[in-house]
Amino acid sequence: RWLLSRHQARRRAWGKSLAMIAGIDPGYPDYDQVLSAAGEAFAAWIAERSAAGEPTDSLEAQADAFFRRYLPETNVDPVAWDPVSRAAAVAVARLRLAADVGSMRGVEAMLTSATAGLAPEAPSHDAAYALLALAQARQGHVRDALASLRAVRDESTAPLLELLSELERTDAAPESAHLALAELRLQTAERLSARADELDDSERLRVELAQARALADAAMTDPAKLRKALAAYASLATRYPQDATVHREQAEIYVRLGDPTSLASALKKWRYVERKSPAGSDDWFRAKYYLALVHGRLGNVERGRDIVALTRALHPDLGGAEWQRRFDDLLASELR
Repeated sequence: RWLLSRHQARRRAWGKSLAMIAGIDPGYPDYDQVLSAAGEAFAAWIAERSAAGEPTDSLEAQADAFFRRYLPETNVDPVAWDPVSRAAAVAVARLRLAADVGSMRGVEAMLTSATAGLAPEAPSHDAAYALLALAQARQGHVRDALASLRAVRDESTAPLLELLSELERTDAAPESAHLALAELRLQTAERLSARADELDDSERLRVELAQARALADAAMTDPAKLRKALAAYASLATRYPQDATVHREQAEIYVRLGDPTSLASALKKWRYVERKSPAGSDDWFRAKYYLALVHGRLGNVERGRDIVALTRALHPDLGGAEWQRRFDDLLASELR
């Protein structure tokens, strides 16, 4: 059943894989590995359903109930953790953090207890500490998260990639922790960058983009990081000329800088994004919006208003309610 479940997982047949896992006796010698595989299968299945716009509540509840039965009693001291219960704790934490549900403090407490005295070479060690760092970051406890990050071994690229992806969408930290959160993302990306030869092409691009974004965010108080961010985006733009995300984010940094030289560079970059984006796509409307905005900030208000008028003539709905609102606000502010 274990081999069959792995075969079904490779085929991304998550339901069949989990059905096989459900029939494996918990007394199986490597049952902690079985639970780890079940956690990955549930997470992937939920992610696929979510991406397809399908409801995931019942599947999330099913997964939570499946793993919670393997958690130890917590009203005893010390809590009796073993490899199976630690694997279950990692799975429960991953599901709750991915869905951003439940008490982050509760997830932190569970993982703190599960990692107490855990040997670095233990199977659940690195995943548990990476998820602990995420739970702490979601609460704004970035200093604690940095300490948890340091506990993750360098060779564990999978937990670090998972942490980086989740940190990229973490915005629950208090505003005061924004810069510290950028530093956490930066340190995570730098550790992965040091092992770039172990990553595939798409993973390397993800890491490099995350590193550039973190540098740009940290640059609010550190001009040296701004220079590094600009250099990172310039390198990415040269190596990935067809990647819209790279050029869009580079253009946004030029706009954020706001000086005449940077705004001139922003115009060139947004024109590039416009040419590379299908007419009527979200990136195309974004390029039109920023071209109008930048012209306004350079003093070419009439040119900016002409861009908005032409865009509205070509696409009267301006790409939907959100873009309509943004274009209207632009006309009422920057392009008055």
